[in-house]
Amino acid sequence: VNFQPVSLTGQMPREEREKYRITIPDVIKRIEEQTNGQIYRDAWYPVPFTVAISEFIEAVTGEPKLMMTNHPACGMATYVFPVFEQLDGRRSVVRFIPITDFVDVDGFYNFLMEKAREIKEERKNRWLTLLKVIARLPSFIEKNKQPPGINLIGILRKIILQRSYKALGEFHYKSLFLGMMHFMDLYNYDVQRVMRCNIHYLSPDGRVIPFCTYNVLSDIYRDKIIKESSMSFEEYESKYGKGLIGVESKHRRDIKKLESSEIYVKTYEPFFHRFRRLPASVKQAGQ
Repeated sequence: VNFQPVSLTGQMPREEREKYRITIPDVIKRIEEQTNGQIYRDAWYPVPFTVAISEFIEAVTGEPKLMMTNHPACGMATYVFPVFEQLDGRRSVVRFIPITDFVDVDGFYNFLMEKAREIKEERKNRWLTLLKVIARLPSFIEKNKQPPGINLIGILRKIILQRSYKALGEFHYKSLFLGMMHFMDLYNYDVQRVMRCNIHYLSPDGRVIPFCTYNVLSDIYRDKIIKESSMSFEEYESKYGKGLIGVESKHRRDIKKLESSEIYVKTYEPFFHRFRRLPASVKQAGQ
């Protein structure tokens, strides 16, 4: 779930802005209140906190990795683990357990940064260091506080050793990512944040423009670029050919094929009792 505190771009009077304005800390406080303290404010971390994992994997593999080094004021995130119970014959979420309840997140961050530095600066053996990290994983996780059915030590081992989307997928399948990013407005435009932006637009003339710069200073960037680069449908068709835009180009889904797929049935089965019309494949199976 990704929350986006509203950006009030445009000429809004100060009193109106103060009325509708909501910030990242405001959202975090409301989530804490509305979950009765289950997802508390100290469970959240700024996005650049993930750099420790990238730094360590980069040190081990010797290959450049994506570093989420954007400004800490731009976004916050956490992971929570839903706990399910059977209520009225249905599998329902009864509570959320933040990752900080059973993981020493700060300690793990500092440990990974230290090991990355040892490999990069002190030239320590990367494979031996990797084994040391794997061996130390249990010290950062309180197994007795883990959510039911979760073996986080095993999952993290796979992520670090395999470094694959499949390994990451297992973690995300069992957890719920909560994040938020607050884009800027004219009244709080911050050059330091822009200088560390990690979401960009590429303009037709080859410029790489930070997201907030492009949209907030729209007269200089977005609107100007769109006006200069746009063309009519007729011009586009004469240049690139027909059938690429408009009705002819629309994708048409095969609903029956979609509903009969295994992943569709598996995903929506818990909600079939709310469906007005069951998929044909489910009806046939029931018969």
